[in-house]
Amino acid sequence: NGAIEDYNKAIELDPKNADAYYKRGNAKNELEDYTGAIADYNKAIELDPKYDFAYYWRGNAKSDLKDYKGAIADFTKAIELDAKYADAY
Repeated sequence: NGAIEDYNKAIELDPKNADAYYKRGNAKNELEDYTGAIADYNKAIELDPKYDFAYYWRGNAKSDLKDYKGAIADFTKAIELDAKYADAY
């Protein structure tokens, strides 16, 4: 929860910081707030459409919500952006 507060502040200071959204999404994912994590990954991707890690982790969150088709689409996009991204396979 403390990390989320820190990322909130980072986003407040720089609302176009894709990394802050991505990392806040990871913190939410760790807390099993998969819907909140997806929202943050969506924002990170909106700010940086080539953010392969955001696609990968959004895929994991979708998988946890049993949205397997959505997860596969995100893993596929991560692979398109980085063909060597082994975890996405």
